[in-house]
Amino acid sequence: MSEESYSPAPAEQLDNVLRDISLKNVQLRRLASILLVDTEFLRLCDIFDEVERALRRVDRFSIDSETEDIISRLELKVKLLQRSGKSCLTRLAKYNAARKDNSPEHQRRGFAGRLETSVSKLRALQQLNRRYRHFREGVKDTVWSVCDINQLGEVESLLKKTDFLHRIVCKNHRNCIQTLPATDIDHTIELSCLRLRFAVSSLLAIALVNFKELLETMENEDTVRALHAKLQHDIRLSMDAIQVNEEELASLRQQLFTSAESLTAQRTIAIERRDRRGLDLQEHLRTIDQLERNRQEIEERVTQLVEEREAIQQQLEERRHLLQLGMHEVVRLERLIEQIEREISERTVQFQREAQRLEQRRLEILNDPNLSPEERARLLAECDAELLQLRQSHTSNINLLEARCDELKRLSKNLANDVEAFRDEVAQKHRDALAELERQKLLASTPSQIALIEAAIQQQQAELNENFAMLDRAKGRPEFFTDDRGRYFLNAAGERIYKRDSTASEYRLGPDGEWVKVSSAVALQSDGQGTYYIDKFGQRIYQRQHFTDAGGEYYLDENGTRVYMKTTVRPSTGALDDEFISPFQRTLSTASSSEASLSQDDFPAVTQSVQELRERVAIDVAYIQETVGVVLRKGLAALTRAKPDDPIGYLADYLKLFQRNGLETKRRQELLERLRLEENDHATMESQV
Repeated sequence: MSEESYSPAPAEQLDNVLRDISLKNVQLRRLASILLVDTEFLRLCDIFDEVERALRRVDRFSIDSETEDIISRLELKVKLLQRSGKSCLTRLAKYNAARKDNSPEHQRRGFAGRLETSVSKLRALQQLNRRYRHFREGVKDTVWSVCDINQLGEVESLLKKTDFLHRIVCKNHRNCIQTLPATDIDHTIELSCLRLRFAVSSLLAIALVNFKELLETMENEDTVRALHAKLQHDIRLSMDAIQVNEEELASLRQQLFTSAESLTAQRTIAIERRDRRGLDLQEHLRTIDQLERNRQEIEERVTQLVEEREAIQQQLEERRHLLQLGMHEVVRLERLIEQIEREISERTVQFQREAQRLEQRRLEILNDPNLSPEERARLLAECDAELLQLRQSHTSNINLLEARCDELKRLSKNLANDVEAFRDEVAQKHRDALAELERQKLLASTPSQIALIEAAIQQQQAELNENFAMLDRAKGRPEFFTDDRGRYFLNAAGERIYKRDSTASEYRLGPDGEWVKVSSAVALQSDGQGTYYIDKFGQRIYQRQHFTDAGGEYYLDENGTRVYMKTTVRPSTGALDDEFISPFQRTLSTASSSEASLSQDDFPAVTQSVQELRERVAIDVAYIQETVGVVLRKGLAALTRAKPDDPIGYLADYLKLFQRNGLETKRRQELLERLRLEENDHATMESQV
């Protein structure tokens, strides 16, 4: 019988598996005490294991003519082992001789590299893991086909010990690579190479000694005869046992089946019972399969619902976070709006004081009898020029501030409308925070802790009240638009209510095209200087500051424009009986007091070409004002304040920043809109569930 045609029994296959595990444990114990300076040693270990298996399988074959064939194959494997060992020793000697000319650091890197890589460009640990994984898969494939449950447990227990030895080998190599000393590297490498050479020589010696013992055993004639006699004795015992078993089997058959008819009837009954049990078993199996499918569907549905709930919870948390950010943004914008309005109030008061000072100076120049006409005219011109420059600077700054304020108000109102839809959730979050503080207060043990918690509660309540107050303020603020008549907003009835600015009165257009006053924004008062009102910051803002000069009585309005009420010289614009020249549009007077007294008849008539040019320019100006007017005013104001070295680059950067801010605001509004839609979808989904 040849080795290739031999098919082992299941019990023998189990024995072979146990022997392979034992051999692998011995191999791993050898590797635990050395380092793989050259991975040729792994191939040497595999050949050595093959020799060991072959030596242990020799006793399964009879001593016949094919024994010589088995011995020849063993001899071939021993020669392969010798060649592999010689190759490993040669490679170690070459490496040990070549590395001595290098620096210690270079030797250290080279030694660490040899621990990691092999000639075939595979990492040593990776190659070791791959071989062990193939070994373990082969063992499992064998035991699953031939072993019962108890034997499987035994083999699995042995494999766990083998896994432990494998992890020790891998850990030893990783620790050596990470903690390789930079000093005494020569001794470290020399010792590692010496240990590996000793292991190679040991394997060769063990294999040759075992092969020699086998040959001596096969050549001993007495031993062969003893084996032959033992086999003959075992054969006779087996034949006797077979005869005894045949006799017992015949006796039992005679006792069990007394007649052929009873056997046939019992066979028929057994077949019928088997068929009925088969049908019942099939029905039970179908029921079990159906229940299993139902269970899997329920588990999948539960898993899906859990995932959907987690996703919804995450969306809710993100929405709550965005709502909190939106509330904080509304509060920040409202505070910034109040700061800008305060700045406008302070700048207006300062401007009116400067205008009053310049007007007093003008009156002093007019009333000074010591000045010549030429000197008086020059000083009046300087005074009027200074007043004009002050008024233009003030108007430009106020326009920029009001434009910025209007933009912030629009942003604040939009955010307030978005947050208002989730006002209850914001309030609930604050109530939860207050409840948590109350619980901590009950658990507090010292007066200082109680005082701190009470202060935190008051701070939370104050923050909630402030947030809702600013939210109501932003939500209740009207949104302004602009048409050809001026600035307006829509009231509850849908009517257009025109209002020039925050301190102006409100008007609407009557049925006959007349302006109907709806309400006044301020309560006017009077004193010795003129007519004024008190703004919300307590500042006294004059709408009219009265003066008298040689031309008659006049007043300065809140924009610093000089308006004559009683004059001996006809003013160019006529007297104003109402509190404003126009209740909707701010007009600037760029003329001095002498220019205000000139007649309109002194100017030449406007030709048709000039009129057409003015109309085209008005269209272009309106387009620019509508599209980029706000950002240009802001950019020029920032440019005036900064006065950079590169004004064009500064203005370009400002326009880019303004565009990015606008896109960010648009993105935030779209995100809030998407959150509202997802909330509606979530509510619909919950109602369906």
